[in-house]
Amino acid sequence: MERLSQAFSMFIVFQFVTLAAGVCAILLTTSGLYVVFLFGQVIAMIVFSIITSNLLEKELRRKYPEVKPDRHISIGTGSIRFGVDWRGPLKARAGRSQDQLAEEVFRKQEIIWLLMIVTMVVLCALASAVY
Repeated sequence: MERLSQAFSMFIVFQFVTLAAGVCAILLTTSGLYVVFLFGQVIAMIVFSIITSNLLEKELRRKYPEVKPDRHISIGTGSIRFGVDWRGPLKARAGRSQDQLAEEVFRKQEIIWLLMIVTMVVLCALASAVY
């Protein structure tokens, strides 16, 4: 769990570096180099999120074996979907157990999504203002 927390911290630093590099690319070049930073960060975010979410879920399911997932059925036009949510119950259980490390990892997970959205908005707004 400590390694996951460190990985999230390093990824947060990566996001700030990517944001700074994108801003520099917009201000110092006339090319669309910032798009490389933007899409690179989005792709890295997706891959990182999939890997860390699975690791976090695996670790917490091992730590709290009594937690059961939330199951739901979605009925749409032409399809019926069955979904299973582990994140909500595991996050609630970690909160009840006063598991500071798990709560910190969940908080960092939310922060990296927020930073990605902020980076996308800042780079797109700055690019539209400059170009």
